[in-house]
Amino acid sequence: MRAKGDRQPPQDVRLPRWPHKRVVGLVLSAVVLAGGGGLIAGHYLRGPDTATLANSLRNIIVTAHVETRGITVDPFQANLDASTTQVVLASLPPDTIIPVITATPAVVGHVVSSGQTLIAINDRPVIALSLTVPMYRDLHLDDTGPDVQSLNQTLSDVGLLRGTITAAYSDKTRLGVKALYERAQFAAAGTPTGTVLPMREILSLESTSLAVAKQAALHSVATVGEPILTLQSQVNKLNVRVDTLTKGLLEVAGTAKVSAQTSAEQRTATIDSLSGFRGVDAPISTDNENATSTGALAAGTPSSGGVSSFPGFDVALTIDFGSAGNPWVAGTTLIVQFNVVSAPKTAVPLSGIRERGGKTFVWLERDGKFAEVPITVVDQKDGWALLGDEQTISAGDEIRIRP
Repeated sequence: MRAKGDRQPPQDVRLPRWPHKRVVGLVLSAVVLAGGGGLIAGHYLRGPDTATLANSLRNIIVTAHVETRGITVDPFQANLDASTTQVVLASLPPDTIIPVITATPAVVGHVVSSGQTLIAINDRPVIALSLTVPMYRDLHLDDTGPDVQSLNQTLSDVGLLRGTITAAYSDKTRLGVKALYERAQFAAAGTPTGTVLPMREILSLESTSLAVAKQAALHSVATVGEPILTLQSQVNKLNVRVDTLTKGLLEVAGTAKVSAQTSAEQRTATIDSLSGFRGVDAPISTDNENATSTGALAAGTPSSGGVSSFPGFDVALTIDFGSAGNPWVAGTTLIVQFNVVSAPKTAVPLSGIRERGGKTFVWLERDGKFAEVPITVVDQKDGWALLGDEQTISAGDEIRIRP
């Protein structure tokens, strides 16, 4: 035995070099489980870029169906021309201070006839007459001259003078003038009435086809010497140059809708003739011996003999203004829409057409495979190509768009 105070000799302490085998096993198992779980989770939790990349590497075939389509003819433009323009200038009747428009019986767009009242200033009318000799002076009872003879002839033409036509302002002339004013619901000048015909109250018509283009507003104040009413020749002829496809769809007596960008008005036009082919530098037809026509070929637009901007065929039309009259003034650009649609044809998307070695073709699906089939394109519009009378392609077939 050792006494309490005795020191014991030191003992050797041995530390293990490696963890216990159980600890190592547990750690390795945890690592294996974590890695396997990550792989499994990664398999099911793919990022969007992964799917996109996978799809981009696939050879995806895009197809489309063949359809049957007809093409509506595009509208064309033409200018409405007037060869004659005539105006009525404001004048100041005797014993008045300012010219005021007191009547507007004429209707814009309507053709003016001889003997018609056009407008009134301070209750004095302006009457249109088709005179062979325009009035250049005030006429009075017992005046003579070619201008008087022209007046007598015109009064006779409108049924207001009977008997022999002379060059004298006779009592028959006076009675005819009186009747002319009574028809217009005004009193003729002079005492007795009709013994004077003021030049300012007569408009000598320069054409038989003048229509009212515009006029001053009722009760408006006019300026002496300024226009208060404008007449323009009634133009109802248009000539439009069209392309080969459109010409093939048109025929004489066919119709078109005519409108203007500046108004909602619309009129119907009838095709009078179809010309032969004309080059880009050829003036628009005013006459054509090759035309198929029911009448004379219309004057060209934008102006007679004008040069078109493209080669093609000239189509002459007559506009039917009807009782509503002509709503457009000279120079108005008109839109002509022909009432035709191309016959339905087999059509394929333009994106499906291929070219190689001077040949045009599509890839047509047959029994799950795509075969090269030649086609003939006759026209195209809105992303579709109209084909010729193909025997191997029909509506409902499937063609390859890409690749």
